[in-house]
Amino acid sequence: MLFAVAIEKDDRRIDRIRLESIPDLKRATLHGFAASAEPGSTVRTDGFAAYLGMDGYVHQRQVQTEQPEAEHILPRVHLVIGLLKRRMLGTHRGAIGDAYLDDHRNEFTFRFNRPHIGFTRQAVLSIGTASCPDRAGSVCKTGQTTTSGSGGGK
Repeated sequence: MLFAVAIEKDDRRIDRIRLESIPDLKRATLHGFAASAEPGSTVRTDGFAAYLGMDGYVHQRQVQTEQPEAEHILPRVHLVIGLLKRRMLGTHRGAIGDAYLDDHRNEFTFRFNRPHIGFTRQAVLSIGTASCPDRAGSVCKTGQTTTSGSGGGK
């Protein structure tokens, strides 16, 4: 399966990413993917010939015949793909079937583009819980049920 990767960047950081499954590396496919960029944007690509002739964009094509160790033409693209691979191999142990690959790619993109959501959920969960000294599942004097606790229960 092939992925096309688009990265919207600020001066020093990645703002948003877009990952899309593509059927092939033909010119029409890659130009269709690049069409999601705002007209007049700078589109930076590697030296693949299928990218030639993109109209409506400032095209910065970078051709590199030799690549020194640990140096990449498109470092942010390599970072995003590396993080996606790490998630798939680490979290899922590489056991993601082809039928679910798009779902995992979409989830990765969603979480990457909204890093604040994880923190917000954690903050809401921690505000809504309380601990009681007696035992798990007991009701505190404030009326909140605990989900964990220590206690030598009966």
